[in-house]
Amino acid sequence: MKVCRMNEQLKDYDYAFPEALVAQEPLPERGASRMMVLSRRDGAIRHSHFRDLPESLSRGDLVIANDTSVLSCRLYARKSTGGKVEIFLLRRKAPLEWSVFLSPARGLKEGERLPLFLREGEASHAVNVTLVSLRHDDFRVRFASLEDEKCALEDFGEMPLPPYIERAAPRAEDRLRYQTVFARNPGAVAAPTAGLHFTPGMR
Repeated sequence: MKVCRMNEQLKDYDYAFPEALVAQEPLPERGASRMMVLSRRDGAIRHSHFRDLPESLSRGDLVIANDTSVLSCRLYARKSTGGKVEIFLLRRKAPLEWSVFLSPARGLKEGERLPLFLREGEASHAVNVTLVSLRHDDFRVRFASLEDEKCALEDFGEMPLPPYIERAAPRAEDRLRYQTVFARNPGAVAAPTAGLHFTPGMR
């Protein structure tokens, strides 16, 4: 049996990709995205659309769908100096406690309480997070209550759009379009992007 090995050097996967070809907006119809089909039988290449994926599947093929929904996990808080700090929730470590990415982390202190804010205006409910760990590779914050945690995610949180989407801020519709049609269980901090092209009729 022939064994195919992945190259171990990251540079072997570098290639030029024109920025002009990076889509900044999703197509109105999810399944209209283009899809290239490579025949394993003869190596022929065919250009199609994602909605036609079922035509390329055979009886017995297994398609595994990630049903995790994406959290609005990018938060913004104020330092005591008035400066802004981004708090990116990565994973829940304990009840009300999250492992996070902080930017910038300089000048912050463990035990400090930071008030969250909305970039587009005032919020109806005040929410603070407490910095419980600033150790190297172990940044963690804690919410005061389940109500505050829920409010942070639903009212203050922004969708974590990938860096190649060049927008000043996410839009309201991103909360829907940056989810797959089979998203059910909250927990992801990035979308399973290949799944974004499935339509309800393909489920």
